[in-house]
Amino acid sequence: MNMVKFSLLILLILMFEMVSSQPIEITNTQDLALGTFSQFDDVGGTVTVSNTGSRSSTGNVTLIGSTFSYAAFTITTDSTDQFSLQIDKPAISLSGSNGGSMSLQIGTANPEFPSVIFGSPATVYIGGTLTVGTSSANPSGAYSGNILLTFDFHYE
Repeated sequence: MNMVKFSLLILLILMFEMVSSQPIEITNTQDLALGTFSQFDDVGGTVTVSNTGSRSSTGNVTLIGSTFSYAAFTITTDSTDQFSLQIDKPAISLSGSNGGSMSLQIGTANPEFPSVIFGSPATVYIGGTLTVGTSSANPSGAYSGNILLTFDFHYE
């Protein structure tokens, strides 16, 4: 067991050195917003904002005309080595202003594996799917939360 811990520590140090020697900047240029919707008959469903900018619902969830958007990130580097990214897709819990919580599953990035090199920044778009429960579990109100995305860099 000590050998596994030691190997993991070395791997983390190597990854830190590789990333720190190649300056990379990731800027959130637009937040993920699911817009306004309502739920009928005390049955849930989902609300999805795609990574291309469309919005849809399932179950007894009705979309109400409002502003919605995918998340957008701009990635730049000073490195002359080209690399690609893979982005983890976590599920997070959003807390409601009137109680309750809903689960948000982060979707696939667009492009899914962007390439970045000096002088050619990449913009990545990410959507997600919100699972809406019953009205007693998810009372009306504003729901919010923080998303921690992990970008895995693969040098080419």
